[in-house]
Amino acid sequence: MRVWMPIVVCGALALGACGTGGGGAEAPGPAVTSAAVTGASSSPPDSETPTGAPLPAYHVPTVDATAASTFEQRCGTAASGSLMTFRGSGGSRLDGAVLGAGPTVAIFLHQTEPAAMCGWGTYAAWVSTRGVRAVLVDLCGHGASTCSPALSAAPVDQVRLVVDWVRAHGATRVVLVGASMGGAVALGSAQAVGADALVDLSGPAQWDGVPDGVVAARHTTIPMLLAVAPSDMSPEPFRAAITASPARHKVFVEARSGHGWDLVADVRGVDAWVSSLGDRVLRWVTGDYGSWARIRTDAQRHGRRGQHRARGTDEASELRFRRTEAYQCAIRDSNPEPAD
Repeated sequence: MRVWMPIVVCGALALGACGTGGGGAEAPGPAVTSAAVTGASSSPPDSETPTGAPLPAYHVPTVDATAASTFEQRCGTAASGSLMTFRGSGGSRLDGAVLGAGPTVAIFLHQTEPAAMCGWGTYAAWVSTRGVRAVLVDLCGHGASTCSPALSAAPVDQVRLVVDWVRAHGATRVVLVGASMGGAVALGSAQAVGADALVDLSGPAQWDGVPDGVVAARHTTIPMLLAVAPSDMSPEPFRAAITASPARHKVFVEARSGHGWDLVADVRGVDAWVSSLGDRVLRWVTGDYGSWARIRTDAQRHGRRGQHRARGTDEASELRFRRTEAYQCAIRDSNPEPAD
Protein backbone atom coordinates (compact mmCIF):
# COMPACT_ATOMS: atom_id res chain seq x y z
CA MET A 1 0.00 0.00 0.00
CA ARG A 2 1.26 3.45 -0.88
CA VAL A 3 1.49 6.02 1.87
CA TRP A 4 2.04 9.73 1.60
CA MET A 5 4.10 11.74 4.04
CA PRO A 6 4.52 15.48 3.72
CA ILE A 7 7.96 16.99 4.10
CA VAL A 8 8.20 20.72 4.52
CA VAL A 9 11.54 22.32 4.08
CA CYS A 10 12.72 25.84 3.77
CA GLY A 11 14.02 27.36 0.57
CA ALA A 12 16.96 29.64 0.05
CA LEU A 13 14.99 31.84 -2.31
CA ALA A 14 13.51 34.24 0.22
CA LEU A 15 16.23 34.54 2.83
CA GLY A 16 19.28 32.77 1.50
CA ALA A 17 19.22 30.89 4.78
CA CYS A 18 18.74 27.11 4.89
CA GLY A 19 20.68 25.50 2.52
CA THR A 20 -15.59 5.28 -19.96
CA GLY A 21 -21.98 4.85 -20.52
CA GLY A 22 -24.88 3.91 -18.66
CA GLY A 23 -28.58 4.23 -19.05
CA GLY A 24 -28.91 7.27 -16.82
CA ALA A 25 -30.55 10.64 -17.23
CA GLU A 26 -30.07 12.71 -20.37
CA ALA A 27 -28.40 16.12 -20.20
CA PRO A 28 -29.12 18.79 -22.86
CA GLY A 29 -26.93 19.51 -25.47
CA PRO A 30 5.23 37.87 -8.90
CA ALA A 31 5.55 33.86 -9.29
CA VAL A 32 4.81 32.08 -6.05
CA THR A 33 4.34 28.52 -4.93
CA SER A 34 3.25 26.60 -1.87
CA ALA A 35 3.06 22.93 -1.11
CA ALA A 36 3.17 19.91 1.13
CA VAL A 37 5.18 17.01 -0.23
CA THR A 38 3.83 13.51 -0.55
CA GLY A 39 5.92 10.39 -0.53
CA ALA A 40 6.17 6.75 0.43
CA SER A 41 6.35 5.16 3.86
CA SER A 42 5.12 2.06 5.68
CA SER A 43 1.83 3.44 6.96
CA PRO A 44 -0.15 6.68 6.68
CA PRO A 45 0.40 8.99 9.66
CA ASP A 46 -2.92 9.88 11.29
CA SER A 47 -2.22 13.57 10.91
CA GLU A 48 -1.96 13.16 7.14
CA THR A 49 -5.28 11.41 6.56
CA PRO A 50 -8.46 13.47 6.38
CA THR A 51 -11.03 13.26 9.13
CA GLY A 52 -14.01 10.96 8.58
CA ALA A 53 -14.33 7.66 6.76
CA PRO A 54 -11.72 6.26 4.35
CA LEU A 55 -12.43 5.94 0.65
CA PRO A 56 -15.50 3.89 -0.36
CA ALA A 57 -14.93 0.22 -1.12
CA TYR A 58 -13.85 -0.66 -4.66
CA HIS A 59 -14.26 -3.83 -6.68
CA VAL A 60 -13.51 -4.62 -10.31
CA PRO A 61 -16.67 -3.92 -12.34
CA THR A 62 -18.35 -7.04 -13.66
CA VAL A 63 -20.82 -5.29 -16.00
CA ASP A 64 -19.89 -3.86 -19.38
CA ALA A 65 -19.88 -0.06 -19.38
CA THR A 66 -22.64 0.12 -21.98
CA ALA A 67 -24.89 -2.18 -19.93
CA ALA A 68 -24.37 -0.59 -16.50
CA SER A 69 -27.39 1.06 -14.92
CA THR A 70 -25.80 2.28 -11.66
CA PHE A 71 -22.58 4.04 -10.80
CA GLU A 72 -21.36 1.05 -8.80
CA GLN A 73 -21.97 -1.28 -11.73
CA ARG A 74 -20.14 1.04 -14.07
CA CYS A 75 -17.17 2.00 -11.91
CA GLY A 76 -16.99 -0.60 -9.14
CA THR A 77 -17.18 2.01 -6.39
CA ALA A 78 -19.71 1.54 -3.60
CA ALA A 79 -21.38 4.95 -3.90
CA SER A 80 -24.76 6.23 -4.94
CA GLY A 81 -24.95 8.43 -8.00
CA SER A 82 -26.63 8.93 -11.34
CA LEU A 83 -25.18 7.98 -14.70
CA MET A 84 -25.54 10.82 -17.17
CA THR A 85 -25.31 11.51 -20.89
CA PHE A 86 -24.13 14.99 -21.79
CA ARG A 87 -25.44 15.70 -25.29
CA GLY A 88 -23.56 17.79 -27.81
CA SER A 89 -24.04 18.81 -31.40
CA GLY A 90 -23.76 16.39 -34.28
CA GLY A 91 -25.12 13.50 -32.24
CA SER A 92 -22.23 13.61 -29.75
CA ARG A 93 -22.80 11.99 -26.34
CA LEU A 94 -20.39 12.27 -23.46
CA ASP A 95 -20.89 9.55 -20.87
CA GLY A 96 -20.73 10.70 -17.28
CA ALA A 97 -21.93 10.48 -13.71
CA VAL A 98 -23.04 12.82 -10.93
CA LEU A 99 -22.39 12.06 -7.25
CA GLY A 100 -23.66 14.13 -4.37
CA ALA A 101 -25.42 17.48 -4.46
CA GLY A 102 -24.82 21.15 -3.86
CA PRO A 103 -23.82 24.36 -5.62
CA THR A 104 -20.07 23.65 -5.44
CA VAL A 105 -19.14 21.30 -8.27
CA ALA A 106 -15.88 19.50 -9.05
CA ILE A 107 -15.64 18.23 -12.63
CA PHE A 108 -13.13 15.38 -12.78
CA LEU A 109 -11.19 14.94 -16.03
CA HIS A 110 -9.49 11.57 -16.42
CA GLN A 111 -6.15 10.35 -17.65
CA THR A 112 -5.57 8.01 -20.61
CA GLU A 113 -6.37 4.69 -18.95
CA PRO A 114 -9.04 2.10 -19.85
CA ALA A 115 -10.97 3.00 -16.69
CA ALA A 116 -11.54 6.51 -18.10
CA MET A 117 -13.80 8.47 -15.71
CA CYS A 118 -13.99 5.52 -13.32
CA GLY A 119 -10.36 6.03 -12.37
CA TRP A 120 -11.66 9.00 -10.39
CA GLY A 121 -14.52 6.95 -8.90
CA THR A 122 -13.46 6.37 -5.31
CA TYR A 123 -11.88 9.79 -4.77
CA ALA A 124 -14.86 11.56 -6.38
CA ALA A 125 -17.23 9.53 -4.20
CA TRP A 126 -15.28 10.61 -1.12
CA VAL A 127 -15.41 14.24 -2.23
CA SER A 128 -19.18 13.97 -2.79
CA THR A 129 -19.70 13.14 0.89
CA ARG A 130 -18.06 16.42 1.90
CA GLY A 131 -20.46 18.98 0.51
CA VAL A 132 -19.27 18.90 -3.10
CA ARG A 133 -21.18 17.68 -6.15
CA ALA A 134 -18.76 15.49 -8.09
CA VAL A 135 -19.23 15.21 -11.84
CA LEU A 136 -17.27 12.66 -13.86
CA VAL A 137 -17.10 12.51 -17.65
CA ASP A 138 -15.60 10.30 -20.33
CA LEU A 139 -13.85 12.58 -22.77
CA CYS A 140 -14.15 11.85 -26.48
CA GLY A 141 -12.39 8.67 -27.52
CA HIS A 142 -12.65 7.15 -24.04
CA GLY A 143 -15.17 5.04 -22.20
CA ALA A 144 -18.57 4.87 -23.84
CA SER A 145 -18.66 8.43 -25.20
CA THR A 146 -19.41 8.90 -28.90
CA CYS A 147 -18.38 12.17 -30.50
CA SER A 148 -18.49 13.92 -33.83
CA PRO A 149 -15.10 14.57 -35.46
CA ALA A 150 -15.47 18.27 -34.63
CA LEU A 151 -16.05 17.67 -30.91
CA SER A 152 -13.36 14.99 -30.75
CA ALA A 153 -10.83 17.56 -31.95
CA ALA A 154 -11.93 20.18 -29.41
CA PRO A 155 -11.30 19.19 -25.75
CA VAL A 156 -12.20 22.72 -24.64
CA ASP A 157 -15.68 22.33 -26.16
CA GLN A 158 -16.07 18.97 -24.43
CA VAL A 159 -15.36 20.55 -21.08
CA ARG A 160 -17.59 23.53 -21.87
CA LEU A 161 -20.47 21.14 -22.55
CA VAL A 162 -20.24 19.78 -19.01
CA VAL A 163 -19.59 23.16 -17.38
CA ASP A 164 -22.63 24.67 -19.11
CA TRP A 165 -24.76 21.75 -17.93
CA VAL A 166 -23.76 22.06 -14.27
CA ARG A 167 -24.24 25.84 -14.39
CA ALA A 168 -27.74 25.26 -15.77
CA HIS A 169 -28.36 22.80 -12.93
CA GLY A 170 -27.57 24.96 -9.93
CA ALA A 171 -23.78 25.19 -9.79
CA THR A 172 -22.49 28.48 -8.40
CA ARG A 173 -18.86 27.33 -8.14
CA VAL A 174 -17.19 25.02 -10.68
CA VAL A 175 -13.66 23.63 -10.34
CA LEU A 176 -11.89 21.47 -12.93
CA VAL A 177 -9.76 18.68 -11.46
CA GLY A 178 -7.69 16.84 -14.04
CA ALA A 179 -5.21 13.96 -13.98
CA SER A 180 -2.48 13.59 -16.61
CA MET A 181 -4.29 14.19 -19.93
CA GLY A 182 -7.16 15.61 -17.89
CA GLY A 183 -4.75 17.94 -16.11
CA ALA A 184 -3.51 19.37 -19.41
CA VAL A 185 -7.13 19.79 -20.52
CA ALA A 186 -8.06 21.45 -17.22
CA LEU A 187 -5.23 23.99 -17.44
CA GLY A 188 -5.88 24.56 -21.14
CA SER A 189 -9.63 25.11 -20.81
CA ALA A 190 -10.55 26.33 -17.31
CA GLN A 191 -10.38 30.06 -17.99
CA ALA A 192 -12.11 29.77 -21.36
CA VAL A 193 -15.07 27.75 -20.08
CA GLY A 194 -15.70 29.96 -17.07
CA ALA A 195 -14.46 27.70 -14.29
CA ASP A 196 -13.78 29.22 -10.87
CA ALA A 197 -10.54 27.32 -10.16
CA LEU A 198 -8.49 24.42 -11.49
CA VAL A 199 -6.29 21.54 -10.35
CA ASP A 200 -3.74 19.97 -12.72
CA LEU A 201 -2.14 16.72 -11.53
CA SER A 202 0.75 15.60 -13.77
CA GLY A 203 -0.65 17.26 -16.88
CA PRO A 204 1.75 17.18 -19.86
CA ALA A 205 2.94 20.61 -20.97
CA GLN A 206 1.59 19.92 -24.45
CA TRP A 207 -1.62 18.17 -25.45
CA ASP A 208 -3.55 18.14 -28.71
CA GLY A 209 -6.46 20.54 -28.86
CA VAL A 210 -5.50 22.78 -25.93
CA PRO A 211 -2.91 25.56 -25.55
CA ASP A 212 0.51 24.67 -24.19
CA GLY A 213 0.59 24.87 -20.41
CA VAL A 214 2.61 28.09 -20.15
CA VAL A 215 0.54 29.77 -22.88
CA ALA A 216 -2.69 28.81 -21.09
CA ALA A 217 -1.29 29.95 -17.74
CA ARG A 218 -0.53 33.42 -19.09
CA HIS A 219 -4.26 33.89 -19.57
CA THR A 220 -5.35 32.15 -16.38
CA THR A 221 -6.41 34.46 -13.58
CA ILE A 222 -8.45 31.94 -11.59
CA PRO A 223 -6.86 29.99 -8.70
CA MET A 224 -4.66 27.17 -9.97
CA LEU A 225 -3.04 24.25 -8.16
CA LEU A 226 -0.44 22.29 -10.12
CA ALA A 227 1.26 19.11 -8.88
CA VAL A 228 3.81 16.65 -10.22
CA ALA A 229 6.40 14.16 -8.99
CA PRO A 230 9.89 14.95 -10.41
CA SER A 231 10.53 11.20 -10.59
CA ASP A 232 7.61 11.03 -13.05
CA MET A 233 7.91 14.25 -15.07
CA SER A 234 10.06 17.36 -15.11
CA PRO A 235 8.62 19.98 -12.75
CA GLU A 236 10.01 22.86 -14.80
CA PRO A 237 6.97 23.32 -17.09
CA PHE A 238 4.78 23.46 -13.99
CA ARG A 239 7.01 26.06 -12.35
CA ALA A 240 7.03 28.03 -15.60
CA ALA A 241 3.23 27.95 -15.72
CA ILE A 242 3.01 29.21 -12.15
CA THR A 243 5.43 32.02 -13.02
CA ALA A 244 3.48 32.94 -16.15
CA SER A 245 0.05 33.07 -14.54
CA PRO A 246 -1.30 36.38 -13.23
CA ALA A 247 -3.53 34.49 -10.78
CA ARG A 248 -3.53 35.75 -7.20
CA HIS A 249 -3.85 32.22 -5.81
CA LYS A 250 -1.45 29.77 -7.43
CA VAL A 251 0.29 26.79 -5.94
CA PHE A 252 2.83 24.27 -7.14
CA VAL A 253 3.12 20.97 -5.27
CA GLU A 254 6.21 18.84 -5.76
CA ALA A 255 5.22 15.27 -4.93
CA ARG A 256 7.71 12.54 -4.19
CA SER A 257 6.13 9.84 -6.38
CA GLY A 258 3.04 8.91 -8.34
CA HIS A 259 1.23 10.11 -11.44
CA GLY A 260 -2.14 11.77 -11.98
CA TRP A 261 -4.86 10.61 -9.62
CA ASP A 262 -2.36 8.47 -7.72
CA LEU A 263 -1.11 11.72 -6.16
CA VAL A 264 -4.38 12.26 -4.28
CA ALA A 265 -5.45 8.79 -3.24
CA ASP A 266 -4.59 5.12 -3.04
CA VAL A 267 -7.80 4.18 -4.85
CA ARG A 268 -7.36 0.44 -5.34
CA GLY A 269 -6.05 -0.68 -1.95
CA VAL A 270 -8.04 -2.89 0.39
CA ASP A 271 -8.00 -0.06 2.90
CA ALA A 272 -7.90 2.76 0.34
CA TRP A 273 -7.28 6.21 1.79
CA VAL A 274 -6.75 9.82 0.76
CA SER A 275 -3.34 11.49 0.79
CA SER A 276 -2.64 14.88 2.33
CA LEU A 277 -2.58 16.32 -1.20
CA GLY A 278 -5.99 14.73 -1.81
CA ASP A 279 -7.27 16.51 1.27
CA ARG A 280 -5.76 19.75 0.03
CA VAL A 281 -7.37 19.36 -3.40
CA LEU A 282 -10.75 19.05 -1.67
CA ARG A 283 -10.05 22.29 0.20
CA TRP A 284 -9.02 23.95 -3.06
CA VAL A 285 -12.31 22.85 -4.63
CA THR A 286 -14.26 24.47 -1.80
CA GLY A 287 -12.32 27.73 -2.11
CA ASP A 288 -9.95 27.29 0.84
CA TYR A 289 -6.61 28.39 -0.62
CA GLY A 290 -4.81 28.83 2.69
CA SER A 291 -1.93 26.55 3.62
CA TRP A 292 -0.05 28.30 6.42
CA ALA A 293 -1.40 26.20 9.27
CA ARG A 294 -0.42 22.91 7.61
CA ILE A 295 2.97 24.23 6.55
CA ARG A 296 3.78 25.31 10.10
CA THR A 297 2.48 22.06 11.55
CA ASP A 298 4.58 20.03 9.12
CA ALA A 299 7.67 22.11 9.87
CA GLN A 300 7.21 21.43 13.56
CA ARG A 301 6.67 17.73 12.92
CA HIS A 302 9.61 17.07 10.62
CA GLY A 303 12.07 19.92 11.08
CA ARG A 304 13.67 19.11 7.73
CA ARG A 305 15.57 21.59 5.64
CA GLY A 306 16.55 22.26 2.04
CA GLN A 307 14.15 19.84 0.35
CA HIS A 308 10.99 21.83 -0.30
CA ARG A 309 9.83 25.42 -0.72
CA ALA A 310 6.53 26.94 0.30
CA ARG A 311 5.57 30.45 -0.65
CA GLY A 312 2.54 32.72 -0.43
CA THR A 313 0.09 33.70 -3.15
CA ASP A 314 0.39 37.49 -3.37
CA GLU A 315 2.78 40.24 -2.32
CA ALA A 316 1.39 40.54 1.20
CA SER A 317 1.41 36.76 1.66
CA GLU A 318 4.97 36.64 0.34
CA LEU A 319 6.06 38.93 3.15
CA ARG A 320 4.30 36.69 5.64
CA PHE A 321 5.89 33.69 3.97
CA ARG A 322 9.35 35.08 4.53
CA ARG A 323 8.63 35.14 8.23
CA THR A 324 7.24 31.61 8.00
CA GLU A 325 10.30 30.44 6.10
CA ALA A 326 12.51 31.96 8.77
CA TYR A 327 10.49 29.94 11.24
CA GLN A 328 10.98 26.80 9.19
CA CYS A 329 14.72 27.35 9.01
CA ALA A 330 15.15 27.97 12.71
CA ILE A 331 12.21 25.77 13.81
CA ARG A 332 11.37 28.40 16.40
CA ASP A 333 7.98 28.75 18.09
CA SER A 334 8.59 32.43 18.74
CA ASN A 335 7.69 33.44 15.18
CA PRO A 336 3.93 34.04 14.94
CA GLU A 337 1.89 31.98 12.49
CA PRO A 338 0.75 34.21 9.62
CA ALA A 339 -2.95 34.65 9.03
CA ASP A 340 -4.42 33.57 5.71
